[in-house]
Amino acid sequence: MSQHALPPRRALRILQWFVRGEYLEEIEGDMEEIFQNLLEEMPEKAARRKYNWEVVRLFRPALVKHVSELLSKTHGIMIRNNLKIAWRSMAKQKGYTAIKLGSFALGVAACLLVALYLQHELRYDRQIPDHERIYRAAFHFQLPDMEGVSAFHSAPFAARAQEDFPEIEQVGRVNISTIHGAGGNNLKAEGMEVSLYEERVVYADPEILQLFQPRVIEGNIRKALAAPNTLVLTESRARKYFPRGNALGGVIYLNGNKEQPWTVSAVVEDVPSHSHLQYDVLLTQVERELWPGEQDAWDSNNYHTYLKLAEGTDPDVFVQKLNRLIDEYMIPTWKQAGYVAEDFPNEAIRYQLMPVADIHLHASGIQDAMVHSDVRRVRVFGFIAVFILLLACVNFVNLATARSANRAKEVGLRKTLGSVRRQLIGQFLTESVLLSTLGVVLGVIIASLALPFFNVTTGRQLVFHWWADGWWLVCLGTALVLGVLSGLYPAMYLSTFRPIQVLKGNLTTGVRRAGLRNGLVGFQFVTAMVLIFGTVVINRQMSFIHNTDLGFNKDQVLMIQGVTPMGESVYVFQEELAKTPGIQSVSVTDYLPIRHQEIKRNGNFFYHVGVQDEEGAQSQFWQVDENYLETFGLKLVEGKDFSAPYTANANQAIINEALVKNLQLENPIGEVITNGRDTLEVIGVVANFHYNSLKEEVHGVCLVVNPRTWDRSSMVVAKANTDNLPLVLADVETLWREYAPQEPLRYSFMEEEFDAMYEEVEQTQGLVSSLSLLAILIACMGLLGLSAYIAEQRAKEMTIRKVLGATVAGIFQRLTWNYLKIMLISAMLAFPLGWWLMKQWLADFEYSIPLSWWIYGLAALLTAAIILITVSRQALSVALANPSQTLRSE
Repeated sequence: MSQHALPPRRALRILQWFVRGEYLEEIEGDMEEIFQNLLEEMPEKAARRKYNWEVVRLFRPALVKHVSELLSKTHGIMIRNNLKIAWRSMAKQKGYTAIKLGSFALGVAACLLVALYLQHELRYDRQIPDHERIYRAAFHFQLPDMEGVSAFHSAPFAARAQEDFPEIEQVGRVNISTIHGAGGNNLKAEGMEVSLYEERVVYADPEILQLFQPRVIEGNIRKALAAPNTLVLTESRARKYFPRGNALGGVIYLNGNKEQPWTVSAVVEDVPSHSHLQYDVLLTQVERELWPGEQDAWDSNNYHTYLKLAEGTDPDVFVQKLNRLIDEYMIPTWKQAGYVAEDFPNEAIRYQLMPVADIHLHASGIQDAMVHSDVRRVRVFGFIAVFILLLACVNFVNLATARSANRAKEVGLRKTLGSVRRQLIGQFLTESVLLSTLGVVLGVIIASLALPFFNVTTGRQLVFHWWADGWWLVCLGTALVLGVLSGLYPAMYLSTFRPIQVLKGNLTTGVRRAGLRNGLVGFQFVTAMVLIFGTVVINRQMSFIHNTDLGFNKDQVLMIQGVTPMGESVYVFQEELAKTPGIQSVSVTDYLPIRHQEIKRNGNFFYHVGVQDEEGAQSQFWQVDENYLETFGLKLVEGKDFSAPYTANANQAIINEALVKNLQLENPIGEVITNGRDTLEVIGVVANFHYNSLKEEVHGVCLVVNPRTWDRSSMVVAKANTDNLPLVLADVETLWREYAPQEPLRYSFMEEEFDAMYEEVEQTQGLVSSLSLLAILIACMGLLGLSAYIAEQRAKEMTIRKVLGATVAGIFQRLTWNYLKIMLISAMLAFPLGWWLMKQWLADFEYSIPLSWWIYGLAALLTAAIILITVSRQALSVALANPSQTLRSE
């Protein structure tokens, strides 16, 4: 049973809405007791469902009484008659009913899927107890060569903050960096024959468990991770490594190191998908240093730090006090190391606190090791879904008002027989609600069938919990609200017809409300053009990403991961692999020119030795080998490459053009630079290459040869030069079994990892494209029905014109020109809106495509083509009709 389970919030809101204030506290207490009793009898999910039913039962007598009064004999007869007439009307007009019902269903299905996605995104980290008081610390920095926000902190920051500020109730750190190298988290329980790779391995302080409070399956949450060399497994991983149970106290070896066993100190429930901190294994940071003195170093930032503030603490006020640590520790250390000049202003670096529930959606642009989304993406999808639903409602209003003449005599006769306007409005609203209800039911079916495809497109594993999450109530409310809103105007309009005018045949059809109808059609065209414009821009940006010159070669580059257990033998493996047919070059390194969670990064400040009062430049500091440039195809623009053997490259560096510029090195070859620990002579300069995504500017990179004596890399990268990759892979597997028989071979291609960098962009591309096609389809359905009806109403007029000499082309133009005119007017609104939206989206990319004028023209031409294709059949059928057939009844 959960130690912190609370009754469902929706049920509590129902109590607060319906129960009088003087009785609320007592009833809430009784219901809380019922919920706790249910938790003792059944699992938590089942208890929540049972509790929701108990809340409904609490009000059942009043609800039954209200419904029975509503469905009295008189009301019942009226409702049955209204439903019968509504059904007959829908059956009589099968084509228009199908269009209205189909567009409603598609709109509802799109909204349900997007709403499910939004629910998942907006729920992130709200399951954490007291999440309102938990914050992740970050700091904004403004240096001479770069500006940004970083969530990485130095090791002593957490302890010093806890000691100096009583406002902090708890503080804990995590390290998600790949300490063991790219793909180096190979775990093997005692007794297992083969190691297993775990991607989500996180180093954490013991306090992290108390901050996030996962449900404990085995062990004590207050003692877990408290001892050195202890770890915590999730429930699924405990079953994986200890299938017979009794994971608590079990021994696990990391990367084949049997000299340092890890002991399982607790088992917790699997991390929910809506948590920004994802892990399967937590390793303790107690008594652990990345290097000697690292835990006291204020100039090395590797940790995400979380703070839980005491109740009543204002985070905006407190963060100003927290800045004292920057002034007293961080800046003096940076000045002493030479990273910044002596006159560097302390105000250029300031702390920030972000609520833990905001990290997933509001941390875009912050340097961290998390995988998160963007609130702007969520808003865009939400707006598109709403507009799609509005398009469906527009179809209903347009078709209902356009066909008003067909219902005019019915209204006139019913008014003559005594019906009042209120009854007529009720009749038309009943038809609307019935149609919307059927549309919602069909939409639920479509959404359920489309959910697997939607999950692939969004990269999520979403599921409709119809009862537990109240989706059935959402669908019921949607049917009623959409039915009333969509049918209200047509009902009010149709009920105003005057019987005398109608029965005399003096009703003007299709003209009186043409202005409103044209406006609604214009709304559909604006939506379609904006979506077409956005789809074209997103697809062109993705094409630009895949075809731009990145400064390195990613094709046929094989990344063999998890070689750490080989130890020093990895270099023998490298030599043997280089002899394999089809392999051009082999490098051993954890630093690759792509950004992925498994790839190492190491930011350092560098400054020019011998130049006084110079501020340093931020740069990456990568340990590579003498084959690195050849393997990745980096272009050497000045100087020379590293030479073999590796010992000949001691204290030498190759830097990129960005670092040359930032350090203002006029003649870089032979210059000496330092990061405060290493003094290096520059022997070469490589052209800038995009080692992060195109969303980020290229900054400095300093490459040095890896001293094999202390740094065991966990990745071997091979450049293949062959069309027969299956044969190469077979040779690699044979060689792997020789050097690592107890480890599974894991490999991937760099091109695949490059695509993974833009997974979110590709998801946006796929979802926007799909929703755009759906919106265009719904708009076409409405346009098809509207054009068919108008063509039918103007058939005799067009036939008379044809008899009097009008050409087929002239008649076709008369029936289509109005739609094209509306499209041209809509374009004047759509293009500025589309330009502004896409400008905001492209602002995330440091390197992006220009918004060329032809994209606007393409969107307009596509919209015009869609319009003509949709309405041309009806227009041509009227233009080519035999006059004798059309006028024979006159």
